[in-house]
Amino acid sequence: MTNSKVQIIDPTQLWQFIPINQYIKPPKPLEETVRQGIIGVFQKLWPTKESTDLPLTQKELTVIPLTKLDRIVPSPDWTGAVNALNLALDEWVKSGASKGNVAVVLCHPFGGTQEILTIWGKDQCWLILDPPPRTEILNDDLNWIEHYIKGKDTPFVLPNLEHYYLRHVKGLRLIRELFDWLWSNSCQCVMGIDSWAWTYLKHTMKIDTYARTILVLKALDYERLNIWLKSLFRQSTRRDLFFRETTTGKYVLSSEVPIEDAKKQPRYDNNFLKNLAGYSSGIPLVSWEIWRTSLRTDPDEELLLKEDELEMDPRNKRRTIWVLPWEKVELPIIPESVKRNESHVFHAVLLHNGLSIELLSQILPISLEEVTQSLNKLKRLGLIENRGDNWIVSAIAYPRIREFLNSEGYLIDDI
Repeated sequence: MTNSKVQIIDPTQLWQFIPINQYIKPPKPLEETVRQGIIGVFQKLWPTKESTDLPLTQKELTVIPLTKLDRIVPSPDWTGAVNALNLALDEWVKSGASKGNVAVVLCHPFGGTQEILTIWGKDQCWLILDPPPRTEILNDDLNWIEHYIKGKDTPFVLPNLEHYYLRHVKGLRLIRELFDWLWSNSCQCVMGIDSWAWTYLKHTMKIDTYARTILVLKALDYERLNIWLKSLFRQSTRRDLFFRETTTGKYVLSSEVPIEDAKKQPRYDNNFLKNLAGYSSGIPLVSWEIWRTSLRTDPDEELLLKEDELEMDPRNKRRTIWVLPWEKVELPIIPESVKRNESHVFHAVLLHNGLSIELLSQILPISLEEVTQSLNKLKRLGLIENRGDNWIVSAIAYPRIREFLNSEGYLIDDI
């Protein structure tokens, strides 16, 4: 659907932290719902090979080299989000220390909130605490609380509370002791916690009853994605860019339409952004990863000149970056070959926001060899990846994995 009407959003309102009961996910357009439903079933049963009948423009376009892609879509600058968090917590911060004065900031996987909270804590000159080694959690070792919490009167930040427990018979003692102390002593603490761990801990220890303030980053709907994606390339280059769909030539980001086209038939189509917001549930780094995946360039055109050349010759024309139509963006599927062991791995990794092979074998009812086989299988499918010693689901696959686990009857996050 083509739509030339654009809702105007103040860029300063791009990032907002809101009470959890106000959180709403962006709607999924019908075509994405169909794609994830009926088409997804057909892809599982009869995997299709890449089509050779792509439009000529797509055949001629190439994937953008990583170094140039990093200039077009760099890692996010979280300054605006930090300012939004500061505004949301302002009254709570002024309330000062008291018994059980805990604020919780929820984060979806790949939501960026842990990074935002860490920057905020540093700006506030609050103490930022790292979690204990997970081996200490399994060993019922409470030295971390004795050393870092008890006897301290400094306000502090725990950016990733999901790393303070394990889904294991011995895995909850540390976090229970932590909350018991917070609830019975004068303190002021901000906790960031992944949405999956939050749901699990609500069921096991009613963690939601301990927090006075519970906030979550407002989802990026398609209007906010429009603002954010435009702002990203302006972080790293002064070059003005067009983002246009490969099959129609229409502009994907709203304010790009040149002045000379303003009186012609509208040439902006928000279909891609609506599908992106719906598929990603408005989660920033899921959207970011898919956006990067969807971009192409004409190999015959020099993509980006050096910054000093741009300054020397401001007459350089704007360049076009081509965007695949939504239906051509390659999104992962969960094939029929993914069985119970792989499902267990998915769930454990999400509940803890990453785990090592050794810990997976200790908390799952499968052997180290089976864990290793499952991880290798999922990595080949592009569904999981390792960061250092820990394994996490891939950002681009996260929405599909979440839906898969829900269909299999696993406890999933509820925001």
